Amino acid sequence: MSLYGLDIIVDKDGKPWISEINGINSDMGGFCEIYGDNRVERNVVSMLKDKYGELSIYTRGLCILLGRNPSEERWAECIDVKNNDEQKRVYENLSVLKSKKAVTDWSKDKTPLRKVGLKREILNFEEYIGQDSTVLNFINRPISHPTVNPYNAEKAARNKFFQDRILRNSEISDYIIPSVLVGMGATDESGLEKLISENDSLVIKPTKFSLGIGVRGINKGEAEKYLGTRGKLFPESSQASFLPDELDSTTGRFKILISLISRDLDKTKPFKYEYFSEMARAGDFEFEYGLALIQPFIDSRTSESDPYSYVRAIVCNGKFIDAYKRTTKKPIDSSSKDAQLFELRPSEKNAIGKLSEKAIKVFESQSEKLGSDFERQIYGEYLKETGNPEEILERKELYIKGELIDLITNALGEIKK
Repeated sequence: MSLYGLDIIVDKDGKPWISEINGINSDMGGFCEIYGDNRVERNVVSMLKDKYGELSIYTRGLCILLGRNPSEERWAECIDVKNNDEQKRVYENLSVLKSKKAVTDWSKDKTPLRKVGLKREILNFEEYIGQDSTVLNFINRPISHPTVNPYNAEKAARNKFFQDRILRNSEISDYIIPSVLVGMGATDESGLEKLISENDSLVIKPTKFSLGIGVRGINKGEAEKYLGTRGKLFPESSQASFLPDELDSTTGRFKILISLISRDLDKTKPFKYEYFSEMARAGDFEFEYGLALIQPFIDSRTSESDPYSYVRAIVCNGKFIDAYKRTTKKPIDSSSKDAQLFELRPSEKNAIGKLSEKAIKVFESQSEKLGSDFERQIYGEYLKETGNPEEILERKELYIKGELIDLITNALGEIKK
């Protein structure tokens, strides 16, 4: 069983572009506005029940189920978006985001909450309620049934960079918007230069957030600010790197000693990693919140007087369910009050439906090929393609306090001599 929502932009020439794929937290509230009832959501729930049987459910809507690891028990994951401070809390709690190379414009955004004219029904399922929180909660209680979506596919659906890497060379690559990674010293410099040279209007979007949070239009000049940023997370900090030959003299060892002591006393820093690649290898993916993708802006208008639009499509158990069009006067928008929703014509639904089904089939297939440690694999392949920033300079790094003690002991030995 599976459930996905696709955001698709149809350009002025009629070509569809897949903007992003959302997982089981895909919002279906827009269909309520169009039809005046919950027919789409009820259809999806019925299909999931037919495929598996009774499912646990979170009171806000469809159950959000995500396995921690394919080899472990499944756990329920609950998301509470009643409070708009999720971005603020993430920003304040992750020290790596204090890097000047982190893309954190999203921290100022509020979670878009659309008013739906129809009162959402409480569907007839067992309630599964998590603690009241504005961030993701993994409830320490196993559930008996399998996850709705495959583990890898659901994880990839929550990260736009993963989606790009999985689909950019797939059989649906012609429908994937070209993307370049920026932020956290990980910027694809050559890719960004090419993108800037070929496009006048661009879009930047965080890799981790949905609901349009942090998405905005930028021009060439704004995009060029990300050039020359590849390298250390905190190049301006007191955290030091030492060349091996500095260990060969008393003066050099004292220099290292002073640097390490000052770094140890600096409570605003240290940060134990110098490069995002170190974090990726260590399995510490907090840096992902400081990454973003830059893409060409896809103009959906056939004339300047037309509104901008995108299509939301729902695919359940591999089958296209329905789609609608959302229009707005703003080129990039997620919560405008002037937005209008429309049902697609039968011919439009047929075309969108075929593309959506094929996209999800490829997405799941490519995701499962990656294996259980796919996050490290994806970042490792990216580093091979774009160059590892750690290899710029040969150095010996001293991070552990035990090494500091050894250094002090050796230095005192030099003084006694």
